[in-house]
Amino acid sequence: MEQALVSLTDGGALCATLPDGRTLIHHDVAELARELYGLGWRADTVQSLDWHLDPEHAPASSEKIRLKVELRRLAGELGELRGSYD
Repeated sequence: MEQALVSLTDGGALCATLPDGRTLIHHDVAELARELYGLGWRADTVQSLDWHLDPEHAPASSEKIRLKVELRRLAGELGELRGSYD
């Protein structure tokens, strides 16, 4: 299965590199998720650069999580979140 790889640019923007060589660059995780989703990419086909391989260009854990959650939300994979805060 082909994977899109998300990393950080030298300027700190999120960069998704697609298998065909195209790159998508956004400063906002939700915007990147929307563009990836619109191109047919899903949470299970998007990976993030591991910080062990390149700590300067690996996205923060919070960005990785938000990207996966947003892709799943767009795909309708997340049910309505409910909870009691009493």
